[in-house]
Amino acid sequence: MTYNQNLANIAPANAAFNVLINSVGIPVNSVLINGTKVQLKLSSPIKYGDIVTVSYTKPATNPLQTSLGGFAGSLNGQSTINNLINPSQQSPVIIKMTISPNHAHKILNVLLAYTGSLSGQTATITPEIIKIFDLFGNLFFEKLL
Repeated sequence: MTYNQNLANIAPANAAFNVLINSVGIPVNSVLINGTKVQLKLSSPIKYGDIVTVSYTKPATNPLQTSLGGFAGSLNGQSTINNLINPSQQSPVIIKMTISPNHAHKILNVLLAYTGSLSGQTATITPEIIKIFDLFGNLFFEKLL
């Protein structure tokens, strides 16, 4: 995480951070403060395309703070997509999703068809998440495949 001010070299406890990778909780092993950056070392690696969600609850002791003593507020569910390292730059994989039946009621069939070379890339394209939104844009259903 990058802040717009230099931070004091005071690291909050690991438990102050909650990290979800593709909606699955991942423990934080360590917190490192360097200038304006907060680096979280996780118990599992993040792959290209993973959806990373970070929350920070300001702890009573050793909260994130500027070098001048200003405190960083809590963050709730800030999400981003990991796009820093893409091992599959050479040949793109196309994923086609077919949903049936049309005008689904109670049962929904989802078929994901991959075209392109998947050798050595399967770890970078899984897991998938199916999200269904209602007509108003509200999340109705979310399932990690």
